[in-house]
Amino acid sequence: MAPLSTDTPHTEVFARLMRAKQNGRLGHSLLLTGGGGHGAYVLALRLAEQFLGIDIKREWSALFNHPDFLCISPLPPKTEMEKRGKDKPDPVIESLLRDPHEPINVGSNWRITADQGRRLVQWTALSPWQSDEKFVLIAEAEKTKEDAADIMLKTLEEPQPGVTIVLVTMRPQDLLPTVRSRCHETSVPPLDTENIAALLIERGAREEAAHSIARLAQGDFWQASALSAGDTNELRRDAAKMIVVALDPKERVADIMGDIKAVTDGMSPTEISEYVRWMIWWLRDLILAVEGLQPPRPEVEPALDWARKVGFERLTEWLVEADRSYEMLGRNVTPEAVVAALTLY
Repeated sequence: MAPLSTDTPHTEVFARLMRAKQNGRLGHSLLLTGGGGHGAYVLALRLAEQFLGIDIKREWSALFNHPDFLCISPLPPKTEMEKRGKDKPDPVIESLLRDPHEPINVGSNWRITADQGRRLVQWTALSPWQSDEKFVLIAEAEKTKEDAADIMLKTLEEPQPGVTIVLVTMRPQDLLPTVRSRCHETSVPPLDTENIAALLIERGAREEAAHSIARLAQGDFWQASALSAGDTNELRRDAAKMIVVALDPKERVADIMGDIKAVTDGMSPTEISEYVRWMIWWLRDLILAVEGLQPPRPEVEPALDWARKVGFERLTEWLVEADRSYEMLGRNVTPEAVVAALTLY
């Protein structure tokens, strides 16, 4: 179980939301837009701790086991859940318990179900057990589909007094408009360098290395933790090579497709997700080098001249396409097609 960080990330956002709560101006349903790497889940759980008036003793499990806290999260198909066994927590909750800063990987066919919607409605209608209030976290809220949303809408719009519902998503554009319109939306910005460094040091990184990695991470703790983990180095290097190949004017499409197939064969969904995110990271890094904002990193330096010829505008368009390709991983699209769409843009 990962211990809580000493400080809440996004102190200003946290303080603003707490003031709104104390002054009675915080909507009962709050939408936090930002992934785990930006600290959105840590922020949500810290809000739960404050709203419920509890001290969770630096362990997330104390909050998840509290009778006035409920987490709704997308579930895989029933057959997959049966294989996991009844004694294990839901997969997303299991990930949050392990470390809410880490990315949450959900399958394209995972859903927040109508049964979960009914559970939310029934649970919020009951009086609190221990605290004066109740708190609901809806994780990966974009996975809420129409049947579940129809059940939940009235509760989202007018929950019982003393009930706060917080939705978290890194893809607000995929959230149903009927759900999004009933929430007070707050964007969770990237983490600052010092906060990322502190998190890395808590997890055993050397101080000097932690600060260097934090500067590279562009505000995303997922990137920082991946940079500091040796077992991700191969994915990182392969993603950089694919960016170089994509920009090489001498490379043929057939050869590139062969490279893509060789890379993606045998990869797990988590590895594919990380691989695509590394491609996006390297592309952003290369754009900064083209603009003269930083020196090129050795992994993508061979592509610098080609990138300059392509130009900033076209590279930026490619970055937008890369982000779209990453979103496609959450849909019924093969990983090979996603990497191909990104590489051959």
